[in-house]
Amino acid sequence: MSGRKKLKKNRPITLFRVDANTSIGSGHVMRCLSLALAWQKRGGKAVFLCAEIPDSLKEQLVAKKIKVEIIPAFSGS
Repeated sequence: MSGRKKLKKNRPITLFRVDANTSIGSGHVMRCLSLALAWQKRGGKAVFLCAEIPDSLKEQLVAKKIKVEIIPAFSGS
């Protein structure tokens, strides 16, 4: 470890509001994923809030230990 103590309990949470479908948004999700992974590496927790997201993208996020919450909103709101 690089001398930085990783947070164990009460990890700070960053919420990412993202939407994607087969036409648009996947690039935005992937850029946010990069930020989320860096945040997790520093000891934080990332949660993606989505009104719409393809199963394939959701599976990628979950595989990286990112929590995905489907919210009752219009896509793009």
